[in-house]
Amino acid sequence: MMAKFPVPSTQPSVPDALGAFGINGRVSTKDSFSVEYSNGLLVATVKKKSGSVQTIRRSVDGSFEETMLFDPDGVSKEDRNRLIKRLAKDRMTQSEIARRTGVSQATVSNVLRK
Repeated sequence: MMAKFPVPSTQPSVPDALGAFGINGRVSTKDSFSVEYSNGLLVATVKKKSGSVQTIRRSVDGSFEETMLFDPDGVSKEDRNRLIKRLAKDRMTQSEIARRTGVSQATVSNVLRK
């Protein structure tokens, strides 16, 4: 006989679930988000319709948390490219950098080739 687990009477809303990760502000249906887990780290990323990106990385044991907010309207192209290069030096993949900065992986690749 299979064990029965209680089913919650209500499901958390997406904003509530993202708020549990530390994502601040309202999440709308026009925003995109992803939640990933790998090697003990949860990564939640929200890209707002405006282009700003908020990323939270948190270890499941609570020993590490990193928050990044990137607003492409607030930085020059040169500053954005410096950030992309710094994140690459921190050994992030091009796809991870693209998600955090709100640009395509192809743009990240082009910046890193220069």
